[in-house]
Amino acid sequence: MVSSAKRLGFPFVLALLLLAASRGAFAQSSLSAEDPAPPSPAQPPAASEAAVANTGPIQFDVGPQRPPLTDLTLGNFFSAGWNDDFAMRTRATGTPDLTLLRVQPNLLLQLFRTNFFEQTSLASATRKDLTDVDGFIDWSFNRRCMLEVNDAYQWIDPRTGSPSASGGAPGILSRIQLVDTESSSYCFNFKALAPNTPLGTTQTTLTYSLAGFEDLGYWFQLERVGLYYSLTFDSFCGPVARGTRQNDVQYCVALAKTITDTSTPNFLTLFVENFGQTDLDGTTAGRTLFSITPGVRLNFNKVGDIKLGGANSLLFGTDIPVSEYRPWDATYRLSYIKCF
Repeated sequence: MVSSAKRLGFPFVLALLLLAASRGAFAQSSLSAEDPAPPSPAQPPAASEAAVANTGPIQFDVGPQRPPLTDLTLGNFFSAGWNDDFAMRTRATGTPDLTLLRVQPNLLLQLFRTNFFEQTSLASATRKDLTDVDGFIDWSFNRRCMLEVNDAYQWIDPRTGSPSASGGAPGILSRIQLVDTESSSYCFNFKALAPNTPLGTTQTTLTYSLAGFEDLGYWFQLERVGLYYSLTFDSFCGPVARGTRQNDVQYCVALAKTITDTSTPNFLTLFVENFGQTDLDGTTAGRTLFSITPGVRLNFNKVGDIKLGGANSLLFGTDIPVSEYRPWDATYRLSYIKCF
């Protein structure tokens, strides 16, 4: 069963990504005059079942709305968004587009974020636990382009008789918004991460990823449910022992359900992420790790009567390996986000 998942998992996820990307990128331009128009944030909520039947997807009341943003697509990639001020879309369905724990982000942001994770009982003769703390700042210059700077530090809890070790590595990321419409959002990410030499890493990691989001309230009338997915390629550059992997691919599909109305100061989202990573070369070529991450995200703008100024978020989750290859027993994750 596990070997079948390894053979079928990556082609299936790749096909899903390509199909959804083509649908989201050109859905807006393919509508004719006779087709029902998709909802915009400026439209009022549907008043009855008859109105819903005549106007397309169900709309939910999410409070006062800003003027609708211009749709960004592949068709107007060079002509739209570059001169616009940064703005995040509020969808008429009330489905928020959120950053989660494992899936790559699909939208531009202006925020500070810090992440903590701990991997326990590593499958290593020298390492027992690994603790990682990283922080980064995202800054969007317009609706098309974003830059991120980050730094990470790790501590190794050794097994008996092994020396302890710790070290850090900086990184930089750029993100380009490919599509931003009422129903969909897609981004391309490029990241460079320096080697963590104190922990014995000698290679620079170059990462390329395509990340997407679909509002299932728009497509299937599922109230405040979002579908997220990403496809990521890692390339490792630098001196390394013969037979060490030089490339891998990561793929993730996630579902998120926001429980409370996003027009309230505080709202809660439950999510589950399905993550896979496959080595593409070296002596471990074809080796695949699959894991499931159930989690919760709390967005809060006030505590009691105290307004916190801007959006704040806490995320909690646990990675559970489900494949035959298990380099660790569990990974516990905690993140804090402060939007500017």
